[in-house]
Amino acid sequence: MNSKQALRRQWMGKYQLLKDFKNTHGHFVIPGDKNKPLCDWLYSQRKKFREGKLAQHFIDLLDDLGQEWKVPTRRNTKKDK
Repeated sequence: MNSKQALRRQWMGKYQLLKDFKNTHGHFVIPGDKNKPLCDWLYSQRKKFREGKLAQHFIDLLDDLGQEWKVPTRRNTKKDK
């Protein structure tokens, strides 16, 4: 197995974990304190997507799961007193 095949196999392993998470929880909000490796992996996929560095076949697979590429940021909701 060459390095490209090994990377694809590793990617597909993380993809399967993400798919299982989505099927179990119904969303992609992965708690970093409970599943940091998967949380970090999904963050890196979103970053690669924004930078135009994620291969189209990986984008297609994530799209098929319902991946949202624009994730809302948390805003400070406390009012000044």
